[in-house]
Amino acid sequence: MISPVEEKTRAATGASDTESLRRWQRERLREAEDRALRLTKAGSRGLISERDIVSCPEAFLAVPAKEVSRIITLASSGTERLPKRIFFTEADLRRTADFFAAGMREIVSPGERALVYMPGKHPYTVGGLLKTALESFGAACRSVGYFADTPAMYEPARETDCLIGTPGQMACLCGRVPSLRPKAVLLSGEYVADSLIRRMERTWGCRVFTHWGMTETAYGGAVSCGCGGLHIRHEDILIEIIDPESGKQLPDGAWGEIVISTLFHEAMPLLHYRTGDRGRLIATECGCGGVFPRLETGGRLTQRVQTAARKELSLTVLDALLLGLDGICGYEAVWRPEADLLKIFVCGCEPEKIRRLLSAEYPGTRIAVFSEPQVSFTAHGKRQLHIE
Repeated sequence: MISPVEEKTRAATGASDTESLRRWQRERLREAEDRALRLTKAGSRGLISERDIVSCPEAFLAVPAKEVSRIITLASSGTERLPKRIFFTEADLRRTADFFAAGMREIVSPGERALVYMPGKHPYTVGGLLKTALESFGAACRSVGYFADTPAMYEPARETDCLIGTPGQMACLCGRVPSLRPKAVLLSGEYVADSLIRRMERTWGCRVFTHWGMTETAYGGAVSCGCGGLHIRHEDILIEIIDPESGKQLPDGAWGEIVISTLFHEAMPLLHYRTGDRGRLIATECGCGGVFPRLETGGRLTQRVQTAARKELSLTVLDALLLGLDGICGYEAVWRPEADLLKIFVCGCEPEKIRRLLSAEYPGTRIAVFSEPQVSFTAHGKRQLHIE
């Protein structure tokens, strides 16, 4: 069956193939650029980045302040971690709830229950929008906030059909409670290693789906159907891939930086916005029968360093190596470049096993592995590579 996300795109655009879809998107992009020129101080530029938003977020505001329903303030990814503010109207967030409803129909059936390890008290949080989406077709949704490595967070997972959280959160839960038997798991918020997907399928006997999105897309972006690649909400977001060095657009299939244009965002239209995420567009037909381009992601471009032997070191690489190991609950990585030293604080796995694995991957680099009783996460349930 064709992904409900693609069916939604077909209904909204009238497109039946990639050529007609892209023609429709180009027309909507011209209209969005015209609106930005008329309504925002930033106008319609070439490529923009997080730095532009951090420096003057109000320049991108296209509606009166009284029409803004939600403002999200995040730490930017730069070294100074300056705040980044993103604005939404109610209509912007309703469009995301509609996308979530289409995507979740592939994962949850009417009458089933989903548990979300993200905030959900406010209707315009991720959990709140998922609740609206799931209840629209007769499913139930409960949000318990960001995951912490404590028994109180394990128990709700025993009585649900679908678990939703970040890869690090769900890796920890998989290590702590391998006896869980959810029907499905949806991983979002960070890069998802294939090795982790296989481990969850093996341990929990469930189907594992993945989602890519960011605050700048009003949370929703693209979701898998289980056949390979992520189905994009093409009717709302234009995704392009560029060479991160030259800024030139790359053809389908080529890896580069994901660039988004939000075609209908009212509060803060972001056009040609560099996300800092690595990805590519897959133009071949999906196993579900979908024909529109799908997205494949490859982690953050900005969180990559090199060892003395010039081998890439990143959470993308480390996740692929470590999170697929049976029993592991999580790890924290600390890199000391001047000493060519990688320190790993691991929970749920024998340190010597980790040391041998990483020594084989990074010959010549000093590897120190320590055992930890619990996994720690950032305030938003994510992880990062610490550089000393």
